Amino acid sequence: MLSKSIRPLITMSTVVLLLAGCAATLPGKDSGQLPDFSAQTISGENYSSAELVGQSALIWFWTPWCAICAQESADIVALKEANPDLLVIGIAGYGSSEEMVSFTKRTNTTGLTHLNDETGSLWNAFQVPIQPSLVALNSRGGLRLKIGPSTAEELQALADWAN
Repeated sequence: MLSKSIRPLITMSTVVLLLAGCAATLPGKDSGQLPDFSAQTISGENYSSAELVGQSALIWFWTPWCAICAQESADIVALKEANPDLLVIGIAGYGSSEEMVSFTKRTNTTGLTHLNDETGSLWNAFQVPIQPSLVALNSRGGLRLKIGPSTAEELQALADWAN
């Protein structure tokens, strides 16, 4: 039987180890390198990861049926307006092309480039598990993943990191 003085130490050590194991998936953590990809925009134009090399960018992962994504869209547009040199790209997943186009019209995000990822292959390449999520890319090629909804302040912090 463990003594009473050792039990709290073991409990605390277990908590620390569990939290350390989760660190790789916590929002705002570095997440590797830009995956090599080619895709089409929702308007049918070709787009590849080569266009992002050397750029500061924010990549917004959304779905056309996501109410939180629709709500977050106003902050995404405002972020782009406040940071005109920041490349902001949407990656729309898990919906039809028609639904994606309808979403961009409804949310006034038609001024952004949106990639069509009906199959989720880009989401998988970036290791994005849920919508909305963000990946910030800095000009040195570093990536930072933010999982889940973001406030305007969190969006600006990611933009600052990317720049």
